[in-house]
Amino acid sequence: MLISDPQAALSRHTFIDQFFALRQASLSLFDSVSPAAFCHQAHPDFSPVGWHLGHIGWTEGLWLLPKSLREQLTPPDYNALFAASGLPKTARSQLPPLQEICTYLATIRAAILTAWVKQDFQAQEWLAWWLLQHEAQHGETIQMILALQAPNPLSTTVIPVNKQITAMVTIPAGVLKPSAPSLLLLDNEKPGLAEEIPAFQIDQQPVSRGQFQYFIESGGYETEQWWTAEGWAWRKQYQINQPRYWAWPVSSDHPVCGVSWYEAAAYAAFMGKQLPTEHQWERAQQVLQAPPRSEIPLATPRDHYTSSLSTSSYGFGQVWEWTDTWFHPYPGFCSSPYPGYSAAYFDRAHRVLKGQSFASQPLTQRPSFRNWYHPHTQEIFAGIRCVRT
Repeated sequence: MLISDPQAALSRHTFIDQFFALRQASLSLFDSVSPAAFCHQAHPDFSPVGWHLGHIGWTEGLWLLPKSLREQLTPPDYNALFAASGLPKTARSQLPPLQEICTYLATIRAAILTAWVKQDFQAQEWLAWWLLQHEAQHGETIQMILALQAPNPLSTTVIPVNKQITAMVTIPAGVLKPSAPSLLLLDNEKPGLAEEIPAFQIDQQPVSRGQFQYFIESGGYETEQWWTAEGWAWRKQYQINQPRYWAWPVSSDHPVCGVSWYEAAAYAAFMGKQLPTEHQWERAQQVLQAPPRSEIPLATPRDHYTSSLSTSSYGFGQVWEWTDTWFHPYPGFCSSPYPGYSAAYFDRAHRVLKGQSFASQPLTQRPSFRNWYHPHTQEIFAGIRCVRT
């Protein structure tokens, strides 16, 4: 089990255990991936899964190895191929085979561990935890891309309509507490700030497939009044009529998955509600004291991720949840470990998502964690939770 709180005094050996546990989880994602799927670009916005694996190792070496040693261990063409700022995504399909990349990852990892024997681990501790989260996030992206490679026909499955309005929980007015200092906090989560949040109500569970089917059957995709101007133009241009993963064979009480921000906002308007701000979402987490996602039984998306009827858990951690907040810096923001990690996306073109999905690792399990995507993105494992103010 990967730990999710490094606040305790963790030894180098404890961290290394987590280092290897996550790497095992990452490599296991490729157990049944064919050579063709390994190199295939399933969507214009995402690189092939093989690229993500190579990028994990290349980035680890970039930050944790001396330049001379890194250059000695890294094939010259890997620098352009696996750097995030290297080749365009459309040119990342010419990849070395899986075994070669795995050997490279093992070589880089062995060199890092050798270096830590000779130097103070604490000098690189924050970077090491950042890289662990970097790998965890790419692991989820790999799972998403593999899902995109599966056929995605327009669903003909009859999903029972659920007209029952989601029960809501009242969150009293109060102060949003800033996150405690932690080695896990990323640059966009800092510095923590306290903010007074007025009282509001929030859905007790994420919106289910049956509830979203009510939106569809009520003409939600054909009724302009529910949509923002940008969302309506997007829906018409791409003829969007259902969520991206609507064809998954899971029951109607499971959270809807694969909706864009545009769809989430339209559903909220249809129900006479709104999407939460990210700080409303965090305040709800603090008040409800939702249990860690690791306590919620999870399986694969094509089997049965947790039912949204589990009222004791409030359903957090099954799907990412869109908020009404643009991704932005907090006052006093300082880029780390490099300027482009978060700051490049402070462009009022990315909406914040909170929580986790069934594909996430516990390392990102905290209310302050911020995910971000363009509002038109359907491909992530995202759903909906609404508020009323």
